[in-house]
Amino acid sequence: MRKYENLVSIICITYNHEPYLRRALDGILMQDVNFPLQIIIAEDCSTDNSRSIINEYCERYPGVFTPIFRDHNVGARKNVSEAKRMATGKYLIYLETDDCWTDRNKLQAQVDWLENHPETMAVSHRCRMIDKNDKPLNLVYPQIEEGYYSWRDYLKDIMPGQTASLLMRNYYVDQLFDYSLTDNPNNAKGPGDRRTYYQLKAHGEIYCIDKCMSDYRFVQNGGSSFTANNISSIEDDIKYYRDFVNYSKTQNISSEAKFVAEALYMRAVWIAFLHKQKNIVNLKILLAEYKKCDYGFKDTCYVAHFYFRRIFLRGNYYYKKIRWIKYENR
Repeated sequence: MRKYENLVSIICITYNHEPYLRRALDGILMQDVNFPLQIIIAEDCSTDNSRSIINEYCERYPGVFTPIFRDHNVGARKNVSEAKRMATGKYLIYLETDDCWTDRNKLQAQVDWLENHPETMAVSHRCRMIDKNDKPLNLVYPQIEEGYYSWRDYLKDIMPGQTASLLMRNYYVDQLFDYSLTDNPNNAKGPGDRRTYYQLKAHGEIYCIDKCMSDYRFVQNGGSSFTANNISSIEDDIKYYRDFVNYSKTQNISSEAKFVAEALYMRAVWIAFLHKQKNIVNLKILLAEYKKCDYGFKDTCYVAHFYFRRIFLRGNYYYKKIRWIKYENR
């Protein structure tokens, strides 16, 4: 059996999180665990006092944190990519430091689950949504509440959990599967969490614990949040989901996983067509895309179902109360 230097590696991503950083780091330090932690903090040349706060914690807790201080801003994608290659733990979790953990038993409960369920790739839990002032919002994060995550959930744009809630097997260290969907630098811009969840689900199971153990900071205007500073375009969505289709065709995964990738891609193509984005998709291009489809009839049924919900329930039914856009490129 392989021996790991640390059981859990925590990747903290920090950029201009001065108002929230202490709460995030305290949430890590309060974890009551019976295993060693590796805590990597990738600070992306913030313009506020984030770096000073990290230095303060490194002095107060010598040897606990492994800081990475950028001499210039490299952007979220590169910052994450380089930090996770330092992770040596059996399990891996990301924490953007405007979010925080609120339950001292969070990591222990998740590790216990993964240790007892080898078929499970990752385990999550529910989260609470808060504003920039730590005030709880009357919003529901679009995720399952309990049980195993399904492809049906993924098609509905429902997530297995928020980034800070999901502990996964470290597929980089153990080379569990091809992870080019998340790590190829030529991939289109788009939500990194959705890429990660697709990879994990395509190669195993994801389970959600029915307990709220973290806070997700939802800031729509101002600040450094991706939600506040990034919007998607129809063309971006087509390029984004094309990566999923290309990935699915190279993997030994289920036909359902391949259908999900294709269906979401064709949804993006249909949206462009129905919204008369002729510079992106015209009838000739639409028909040409269908010729490439392995699940053409099912794709059509899915797109029709999606639009039925959107038209008759006013807006995207599956997003419930919030519009979910969290792009990984600043």
